[in-house]
Amino acid sequence: MGAPKYVLLSYDEGAESTGEHGCEEIWALCEDTADLFAVPPPPARGTYELHGCTPEGDLRTALTRARADGSAPLCALTLETLDKTGGGEGEWRLEDVRVVADRPCVRDLSLRDVTVEGRQSDDNPYDYP
Repeated sequence: MGAPKYVLLSYDEGAESTGEHGCEEIWALCEDTADLFAVPPPPARGTYELHGCTPEGDLRTALTRARADGSAPLCALTLETLDKTGGGEGEWRLEDVRVVADRPCVRDLSLRDVTVEGRQSDDNPYDYP
């Protein structure tokens, strides 16, 4: 075994907030590392259903194009969560969105159910809207 080039240390994030050094103990001495600073894979794309929509603006345009081409880009989509009075409670975002389908809403035929694909924003405060 060659001389170690790296030391793996435990870390206590809370210690720094109290002015202490964050390293607690040595866990390992290592000769080399592989993929230590690798770029993480892109987040997985998911399929999402939007029920009872009245499409307007860019969504309406993307739906028209998706019907003709099979799918259409929409860029980003922000869902605002509303409380019982209609006031905004928070936002949840999808990025790199594509509209892939729509159909009449079974609860109200004047509305549309829309299927989109996209990836969740890293800034979302929770995993689902």
